[in-house]
Amino acid sequence: MTAGNVTVSREFIEALRDTDPRLQNAELDTPFHVAAKSSNPHVIVYLLTTFRPTNAGWDIDSVDEKRADTAPTLVNMCAASGNAPAVALLIQHGADVSQGVLHELVIAAVKKPELAGHLMAVYEAVVDQAVTWRCLRDDRKCPIRGSADYNRLLRETMIHLTTKPFVDGKNVIQRAIELGAADMLTAVLNTHNVYRFDEFGVRRNDRLRVVCSYSRYDVTDFARATTTSAPATGATTPSAEDPVTTDSGEVVDFSKRHRPKTPYLESLLLHRDEWKNQNILAAQPLRKMTKPYFGLVQRYYFFLGLVQLIFMILFSVYYIPDTCTLCGMFGSSLSHCSNFSTSLALNESSNSTVCIYLNSSISLLLHCTRLTASFPGQPG
Repeated sequence: MTAGNVTVSREFIEALRDTDPRLQNAELDTPFHVAAKSSNPHVIVYLLTTFRPTNAGWDIDSVDEKRADTAPTLVNMCAASGNAPAVALLIQHGADVSQGVLHELVIAAVKKPELAGHLMAVYEAVVDQAVTWRCLRDDRKCPIRGSADYNRLLRETMIHLTTKPFVDGKNVIQRAIELGAADMLTAVLNTHNVYRFDEFGVRRNDRLRVVCSYSRYDVTDFARATTTSAPATGATTPSAEDPVTTDSGEVVDFSKRHRPKTPYLESLLLHRDEWKNQNILAAQPLRKMTKPYFGLVQRYYFFLGLVQLIFMILFSVYYIPDTCTLCGMFGSSLSHCSNFSTSLALNESSNSTVCIYLNSSISLLLHCTRLTASFPGQPG
């Protein structure tokens, strides 16, 4: 079987049921890796449903043990290609999604924008199977989906996966900000029961006490004011479970939140070149977080425009010279500067000048107040 063979059928793989799927070729690829490279996304799914590692008693991650350290893992390969069904099956068989799967998604979202829909489906599959992966890792019974214990495990696991630093010290959110992966960043920040909490009732600080549906967001570490150690908005009670020790000896405390050195909004400004053509600030929760800043900037420019308008009006009224003064400045004859003509000319000159300066000042004021509106993603 080769990666370029797109005609492989379920029957063909079924006929190979008695073979060992962990055998490697000259490139140290197993049939699973060859299938993951195939342009036919169903091949790897056929393999996983035919050779079930959990039923056969071997670990799916063992297919990556003899490969080069720099070679991508099987689940990372399937994630980067946008194969959501394969990723879901691999997680159900115990594949480790903590070794850069979400980072691969972010990188692929930038390099392969044509696969945006498939990559988003992979992220949803990771979220959907996160508790399953956590229970298999901890060798525990999975709680009922939708229960309080399930939601707690989901939140802890996904926060761990999205905030744990990778080998270069960056987590998934920082990676998305660094590369300008707008869709993936929006998807992460709107993960239900992790960073976004949909509720029904009366909003906090609502004077009208209107009952409605609304969303709250966990914006911990997005600004310096949210980098405190206090529980995040919508956070569940911290887990009292002991940290888990993996087979490699790594101690994992899922209740611990990894904190970035730089708030995410500051990182967004530092990488503004990657975001200048994106509309990321129009997406929640960034829209609501940045709205006060844009309001302050708008009021600042409005105040400056108003001051300049008043200055121009006063200058035009008190400091515009009359006709006779101009004639004297340029050495012209003053014989025609009668009191009446001087008064009339002064009035006409002042009125026309005031109108000119008034029109230009109003135009400048409108331009200043619209300045922030031209910023990409500026909230309304």
